[in-house]
Amino acid sequence: MSLSDEQAMSPGKSSDTCNPGKKTWYVTYPPSQPPNQGQNLEITIKLQKMNEEFADLFYQTRKALEELHLSDIIEYIEAHVISVLSPNDQTLKNKELVRKKFNESEDARQLFYVLEKHVSWFNYSFILKIVKVFLQENKSLKESWSSYDNEIQEYFMKGEGQ
Repeated sequence: MSLSDEQAMSPGKSSDTCNPGKKTWYVTYPPSQPPNQGQNLEITIKLQKMNEEFADLFYQTRKALEELHLSDIIEYIEAHVISVLSPNDQTLKNKELVRKKFNESEDARQLFYVLEKHVSWFNYSFILKIVKVFLQENKSLKESWSSYDNEIQEYFMKGEGQ
């Protein structure tokens, strides 16, 4: 499915025609207000900034976890596999497949490649759990995630993500 000029990635309208079981969220702009004008431009820019901030924090978290024992992180993720699966995907088969993918990770880079398939800029709470458990001493990273969390909550409370 390709997006027209009048659509942009955002948590809004669901479309699962490309990959059953996985949802992609879109917001459709009315023809009178394309995404590159007026208030829609502001929202598009804000979404892009939040997405970039998430990517930076995701990378920083991966780099910080590289110094730790990978097996401990994988064990934690395997024990909390339901946290990375949507409610509709929480079948025994899916849980085992996800556990297997994480268990095959040989380094933090591979682990985060698998994790990236299950989190996003607005679905990141599992990353916060990992940071709280494994990076308790990294105050800078914890503060950055806390600031990001506040920004996302503010975005959705203002109704911009609707």
